[in-house]
Amino acid sequence: QAANEADLARNKDLVGELEGKITGYKQEYAQLIAKTSTPEEFNSVFTLMLGEVEGSHTAIRGGPSFDAPSPATGYLGVDLEADGDGYRVTRVLERGPAHIPGADAEPIATGLLEGEMIVAINGLPLLRDGELVDFNAAMSGTRGEETLLKLVENGNERYALVTPHSYGAESDLRYEQGILDRRAEVERLSDGRLGYLH
Repeated sequence: QAANEADLARNKDLVGELEGKITGYKQEYAQLIAKTSTPEEFNSVFTLMLGEVEGSHTAIRGGPSFDAPSPATGYLGVDLEADGDGYRVTRVLERGPAHIPGADAEPIATGLLEGEMIVAINGLPLLRDGELVDFNAAMSGTRGEETLLKLVENGNERYALVTPHSYGAESDLRYEQGILDRRAEVERLSDGRLGYLH
C-alpha cells in the first residue's frame, strides 16, 4: 500500500509538471497560431505543439469543409519565408518537385536553390498593390501543372519551370524528411555512437 501511495504521489507530480508545461506551450504557440491563415497552416503549428508535450500518436486533422471546387493547390517541397517582394526559399526538400540532384552549386532551369526569392508565379507578381499575396493562394490551380516561377537573388533574375505536387504528396515528403532530419541529428549529437529508431 505504501508503494502504491508513493506511485500515486509521483503520478500527481508528473501531471502537475505536464500541466505547467502545457500552459507555457499554449502561451507560446498561441502567438504562432494567430499568424496562420489556412487550416493546413493551423494544423501544422498545432502538431508542433503536440510534439512539445511528447505525447505518443497524437494528431490533428481536418478543418472547415465546403462544397466549392478544389483549388488544386500545388506544393513545391520547399520552406519559405516572406521577404520584401516575394518569398525566399530557406530550404529545398530532397525528392521534392523543386529539388534537382546536384543543383547545390548553380541554378537549374527546373529547380530552385536556397536563398532565391520567388517573386512571380506564371507571370503574376506576388506583391500586388503593396501587399504580399498568400503563397498557397497564389499556387491555386498549379497542382500537377508545369508552373513558371520568376526568381531573384542578389539582383539577378531567372526563371524555373516546376511541376508542383499534391498536398498528400507534400505531407508524405515532409514526414520522410522529418525522419531523415532526426536521424542526422542523433548521429551528430552522439558523434555516431547512437542510431535512430523510428
